[in-house]
Amino acid sequence: MKVLLPALLLIVTIGLPIDAGAGTIEKDDRGALTELGGSLGLSQDNIIQLKSAVGGVWCPGTKYGNPMFASAALVRDAQTIVTVAHVFIDESMRRREPIAGCVFITLSGVEVPVSSVHPATIDPYRSPFLDKAVAYLDRPIVDVLPLNVGSLRMPAVGDPLLGISGAEVGMTFKSDAVLRAFNVKSLHPERLFYNSDADLTEGGCGGINFVVRQASIVVVGMFVRGALRSDDGKPYDEAKGVMTTSILLGDLFSPDTRRPER
Repeated sequence: MKVLLPALLLIVTIGLPIDAGAGTIEKDDRGALTELGGSLGLSQDNIIQLKSAVGGVWCPGTKYGNPMFASAALVRDAQTIVTVAHVFIDESMRRREPIAGCVFITLSGVEVPVSSVHPATIDPYRSPFLDKAVAYLDRPIVDVLPLNVGSLRMPAVGDPLLGISGAEVGMTFKSDAVLRAFNVKSLHPERLFYNSDADLTEGGCGGINFVVRQASIVVVGMFVRGALRSDDGKPYDEAKGVMTTSILLGDLFSPDTRRPER
């Protein structure tokens, strides 16, 4: 998830065919939010909400590591975001200090500094399946409807979900989010994560998984690990370790995850 520029790189590819070998072509069905949203059941209000609440976190390099970028989303209120915890940790497993050097950038172009990360949600030695963080912005973002995080309920195998990321490296640069539809393939409720057949490349970690209920977006989980495509071109083969991992987010919003006093 390394980037060299302090800007939100919004990237998208439409229907890029991938040569899967052995005469098989697997279609990469990721695409732009504004182009795919309607066909995937999103209303214009849903699209406007996603463009204002979804984006990414960029953190500058330190003497121990390079700059980092991860997708992120504004949730619960206009000053709280969720993303992957490792964006706030350098390659030497040190917390990036000062955190205030990190910036949240929305798809609509709003930039707000990150002021703090909740201490209970960031630990350099956590399992990758617990790689999730709640962070707080320096000030609320105005004229935005934050996303609603659902309860801590594991989806079922076969459930269709939607996923959106602020940026994914290796795709065509465009001013739009990367949207895809995918299916849950296996569950690991004891560790609050599930695997899916979602296409996901570098920069997409931190992207939210969601459903639309009664015309409203409800966040289910978050991408934390992508999968290299298998030799047959399919984005999921658990026997070969080819799968994308997502984690539930409902546990982040317990009474212990209140914004620290300043």
